[in-house]
Amino acid sequence: MWDIILIGAGPASASFGSSIASSGLKVMIIDGQTEDRPKPCGGLLAPDAQKILADLISLFQKVFWPIRRYFL
Repeated sequence: MWDIILIGAGPASASFGSSIASSGLKVMIIDGQTEDRPKPCGGLLAPDAQKILADLISLFQKVFWPIRRYFL
């Protein structure tokens, strides 16, 4: 018998599960994946989103950096 069952073993669930288990509750954490893998929520942005953001920043610098320097 479990006191609480958490669905998803991401950083938030794992941290919360560990915290409440240390208080004496019986905790089960269920995750859909059977192997460890990078979790985008731990890095805040998915790898694809990081690439897109880096490209946008580069484009922004190419377009606006000369204007900004002109006014300095």
